[in-house]
Amino acid sequence: MKKFTFKVAAIFLVGILFGRGENMLFGQITVPHNPFVYVNDNKLYYQDKEFFAKACNYLVSIRIGDNSQIFVSPHSNYLTQTQLNDTQNQEEALKQLHAHFKLMKDMGFNTVRIMNASIEPKYNLDKLIIKLFRKGGNETNNPDPVRVSGEPQEGGSLYKYYEQYCNLYNGTTPEGITHLINAMQTILDVAKTYNLKVIWVMGTECRYYDGANLYRSLLQNEGHTINTQYVQALTTIANTFKNHTALLAYELYHENKSFANEELPNETFVNQATVGDIVRYVNHAVKIADPNHLTTTGLFGEDTFFRLGVKPFYFTDFLNFHFYEFSDEIFNVYPKGTAINRYQYYLYKAMDYAWMIGEHGVETPAVHWSETAEGSLIVSETDQRDVVQNVMTNSSMCNSSGYALWQFANEQGWQNCGALKISDTPIPVSVPVSEAPVNCYFNYKDLVNPPENSIFNTFQVSDNECTFDQDLYYDIYNNGTLFSQEWQGHVKNNNGEPIADAIVMIHVNEGKDYFTFTGSQGQFQLSTPGILHTVKIRASKYGYDVDEVNHSVPLNLAELEINEITFSAKNEYINNLYVGAGSTFIIDKAMTYNGSAIVESNGTLIIRDTVSFGENTKLVIKPGAKLILEDKGVLTAIHQRWVGVEANNTNNMPTSVTATGKNSISKTIIGIRTVYDVTLNLNGTRFVNNMKDLDIYRNDATMIFRNCDFIQTDNAIDPCIASPSCDYFVKLRESGDIKFTNCHFEDNRTLNIPLNKTGIYAYRVNKLEVLPDPNVSFKKSIFKNLLYGIYAVSNSGGSIIVKNSDFKTARGIYLMDYAGLLPKIITNNTFEMMLFPKPVNKDVGNPDDEPQDE
Repeated sequence: MKKFTFKVAAIFLVGILFGRGENMLFGQITVPHNPFVYVNDNKLYYQDKEFFAKACNYLVSIRIGDNSQIFVSPHSNYLTQTQLNDTQNQEEALKQLHAHFKLMKDMGFNTVRIMNASIEPKYNLDKLIIKLFRKGGNETNNPDPVRVSGEPQEGGSLYKYYEQYCNLYNGTTPEGITHLINAMQTILDVAKTYNLKVIWVMGTECRYYDGANLYRSLLQNEGHTINTQYVQALTTIANTFKNHTALLAYELYHENKSFANEELPNETFVNQATVGDIVRYVNHAVKIADPNHLTTTGLFGEDTFFRLGVKPFYFTDFLNFHFYEFSDEIFNVYPKGTAINRYQYYLYKAMDYAWMIGEHGVETPAVHWSETAEGSLIVSETDQRDVVQNVMTNSSMCNSSGYALWQFANEQGWQNCGALKISDTPIPVSVPVSEAPVNCYFNYKDLVNPPENSIFNTFQVSDNECTFDQDLYYDIYNNGTLFSQEWQGHVKNNNGEPIADAIVMIHVNEGKDYFTFTGSQGQFQLSTPGILHTVKIRASKYGYDVDEVNHSVPLNLAELEINEITFSAKNEYINNLYVGAGSTFIIDKAMTYNGSAIVESNGTLIIRDTVSFGENTKLVIKPGAKLILEDKGVLTAIHQRWVGVEANNTNNMPTSVTATGKNSISKTIIGIRTVYDVTLNLNGTRFVNNMKDLDIYRNDATMIFRNCDFIQTDNAIDPCIASPSCDYFVKLRESGDIKFTNCHFEDNRTLNIPLNKTGIYAYRVNKLEVLPDPNVSFKKSIFKNLLYGIYAVSNSGGSIIVKNSDFKTARGIYLMDYAGLLPKIITNNTFEMMLFPKPVNKDVGNPDDEPQDE
């Protein structure tokens, strides 16, 4: 390019005043590391390392203190023998939370699954609620009449539901959601202290269709009030926690038994495709707001297959199945061939996405309390350890992504599952927030005693093959005695083709369910204890519907028909965009990228749809690479801003950014930044609400912009209201020839602020042309509501041509040091000078000094 020498001279044109420019250095933007968590090949990863979740389920309470203060604490069952029930403040609760989380870390857990900090629909009303635990009071407002009789009365306390219409959401977070966010902020911060990941059970319900009424469900169709409220609440929450490194996943649905259909013939047949559409819509709203974290669904084990199906929930990133041992199976066939291992084997063969065991527990004898739940059959703590060890090992063998124990400690008077048992003898725990050890009134079970030898500390992920004894896999009883009945049959599709590995459930009239799976020819057989049964046989499979027959003659074959369901394609939320050297990548559907975005040398990236980027993401076009924006191609931000496109040609290779049709680049720090010779040929591109649109440095390649808009609107975020970083739409420095044809530069914000935008700033540019469309006379370049239309500094070698353009600005064209023989043509332009207040951050009267090099 031509070498310029700077001379102090100026040509004063059309109401020109002097201004002081900004520092020309561009801030360094580092390409971020991979996002916190992601799924690859049906496995969970954390910071690029495979992550097997060893999780502990943990109950919390969002509490209302005596002074109406809202705070989060451990669940009341975890507070036995402590003083927290009488000390209603966050400081004391925080000590106990730290102690519990420290205990979980010491026992070898790496993940906590948080329960009770959730959103749920109110029974029979289009209203969402946040459940708060309140000390004292005389009224219980329980929205679920089925569970009123079971409402716990814990030490005179009661549950009260904070009722909040989430459809009042209009940009101001509802009070109920604020309480929930504040509570989870505390929980996540504590988890981060001990390097624990959190699965947040977000949406809860145990509703169902009883043949007459549909209980309110989070699985309502798009546009339904409940669905709208839930999506709004989730979006607020996801935006709040998108950068929290302790969060692993949002659990959008927990043990859901309710349906999307308003008219169901019975509780068996559910429109799984409709459920899938709902899950897809809700999941998409969360992932767009927060692509850093995962989404999941908590599903009943066998129940899910026959009520809601399994595949509709594959739109989330992974599933967590809640499997519990039947005590008779433990004692008959323990440990091999239990129900859980059969299910894990089935999931290993059937699932095409990540899954884990989200809840699993084995009840042990009561220690502190005198009795257990009525009718329960318990095992020893040693048996509990062996069962958990067995299930964890088989879980990893069968390609699971994790295992979660139910729960942290036994629940008083009900279950005695968990890692700890309530005791009068405290475990003192040293935590960062307390000078003295915090007493936790628990004892270790054999499961984790001593903690350093806990199975969660000693467990290693197994790479052995997922196989089981087929006799046990297909028939765990196989008694062949007078005191059993054997059922058999086939499962086929509507073409008569056998369906292998379908789940078959035999429901005995005494209320017991037994399960097996079909063989390669769709056949099944299963023995059930006892005689003279009347049974209901159901069959289903991953991605299939459900069939059901009543059967009373064991020797006759039961014939069932199930058929595959077509689901929509699963949205991809890939965090890193990478186009390899010499390859071409086309994006023709909406995508989001929150990590790095790179096009290597000789690679080509073609954009035909909307691509959204994270706030630290920069789309890097390396020397020799190409970026092509085609019709409907959009580059924008996931949230408020992204960095923008940077094309670098330091290696003197043909590098280009081209655009045709209607396309746009919006919400960037700099829309396109080029360093050295990059070809720019853009037609029809809209640059909207960028802090700067173009920053071109030392570029002698072809630069042509036709029919492009450079616009600021009222939707521009605060940093562009009055900031030097937003002074220019276009900045050109020490470059060759550049042409703007029929381009539009306008700041059309209605905010009452001094204008600080300049259309084109050119420093030492060889030739600057601003021209109308040569074929359509009324298509002109326009500069509107700006401080300067054009601000150009050159020397005797520079050329500028501005024709048939309209200026409605405070200062039309400022030229400095344009001299010599090269053309300086300013013709047929119109100028309407506006009186605007003095611009912010401008020292009027002094022109820009020579900018520094990069």
